[in-house]
Amino acid sequence: MMKHNNIIAVALGTILLGGGLASCSLDREPKRNLSQNQALLTITDAEAWEAGILSRLRSSQGGIYSFSQDVQADELTATPEYGNRFGQFADWTKFQAAQYDSRDVYANTYAGMKNINYTIEYLPSLQGLSEADQKKANRILGEAYFARAYSYLELAKRYGKAYNATTAEQDLSVSLLLRYDMIQKPPRATNKEVYAQILSDLAEAEKFLADVSGSANATKPTIDAVRALKARTYLYMGNYTEALAAANQLINSNTYPLMAASADNMKAMWRADGASLKESIFLPVVSFPSEANLSTPGYLNPNAAKSTFAPDYIPTKTVYNLFEDKDTRKGVYFVTGETAVLSGIEFTDIVLVAKWWGNPALAATDNAKWGKVPDGRMRPKLFRIAEQYLIAAEAAYHTGGDALIPLNALRSSRGLDALVGVSGDQLLQEIRKERQRELAFEGFRLFDLKRWNLGMTRGEPQTSTAGMPYIKDLAEQSYPATDNHFVWPIPYQDVQTGGLKQNPGY
Repeated sequence: MMKHNNIIAVALGTILLGGGLASCSLDREPKRNLSQNQALLTITDAEAWEAGILSRLRSSQGGIYSFSQDVQADELTATPEYGNRFGQFADWTKFQAAQYDSRDVYANTYAGMKNINYTIEYLPSLQGLSEADQKKANRILGEAYFARAYSYLELAKRYGKAYNATTAEQDLSVSLLLRYDMIQKPPRATNKEVYAQILSDLAEAEKFLADVSGSANATKPTIDAVRALKARTYLYMGNYTEALAAANQLINSNTYPLMAASADNMKAMWRADGASLKESIFLPVVSFPSEANLSTPGYLNPNAAKSTFAPDYIPTKTVYNLFEDKDTRKGVYFVTGETAVLSGIEFTDIVLVAKWWGNPALAATDNAKWGKVPDGRMRPKLFRIAEQYLIAAEAAYHTGGDALIPLNALRSSRGLDALVGVSGDQLLQEIRKERQRELAFEGFRLFDLKRWNLGMTRGEPQTSTAGMPYIKDLAEQSYPATDNHFVWPIPYQDVQTGGLKQNPGY
């Protein structure tokens, strides 16, 4: 385990560059290590730090960063094959402060903060830069502020209560570590303080990325990625006026048009990373095989030799039935007719999650049946314009605007009929269902239930002629909105050694 005060620290007086020491001048002393104030002296050094920041940002997608909360939410049931993987998320009664995946999300996110904070602190000190290098420095600084805002929002969603303006000054969130300091042990900040810091970092990111125009499938943060994160942040804060303004700025730019409704286009989004489309606002490139993004192996767990699957978790019948047959997402987010082997029994009539099938062009292993083994290798889609349409619809509903315009635009793009004459609570429910459909299995669902103040009741499980393809006790769990497990625990050792106040119930 990692002590809280060491999360952003390295050995005293020594610092490791995010992109490796190879990029540093070998004329500096000492030869093997660089003191803290000697590690960022040139624009080449800055680029090495940038590489570290962006690599960390890419690696914090999928896996424990999205699968954990999806297992905890209501759309999945554990199969007999699950082997207690992510078991404490599936079984809320056993979710404790020592849970290692929630601990690792916490620790890894703070670990990434060391490169971010160092860059923000030392990059502005570079002197004598050419005009071109100054633009490059500004861009890197903007990316660092963006990454810090992104990181703190991810922490706040998990380890603090849902944002409530009336209680934000009292509700504890996470510690704010804003400098590269190896001995600081700040207490937990409040929701108000953490979200204010996120917005402050986004304002700085906007300033330094003002000249970095957004473009479809951008591989690095742009001004539009900042706006997308701002819209998401305001949505989680319940500030619907600002959320709507930020989302509409992206929608109205027409830089990211929604795809025409077709199964081929939807498959291109999730089997070819959407590179031929323009819906992704920020789509980082990953290096294969060293940075293979195995997003969610628990959904399929393919056996290449036998062309079968052994999923740890399968979708509920409830979430599958949420998709109409003409919905172009249905045949891409799910797969039917494959053979799943669970505890030695073959199941051929259950639905599997296929959203993270992967991009065959990036797959590592050939297979006679599939062409390439569906191993989940793909580019992470940090921000998509579809999310902005959903934010606009929800925010417009709460501010008295026409929520049907963005909602129907997205529905049309997915092959669904426009909704007519829908209003009031029925409209709100349609907005929420569309959000569930579009963002299914991307790590949003638990936090949506949390901010909507809704409980978690697992959907109806699938059945099979071969037997029960799920763990009954886990499939039948239900918890009210007040359950403490909607807020994840501060890792045990951070409470013990860092003196942080633990969340209630742990």
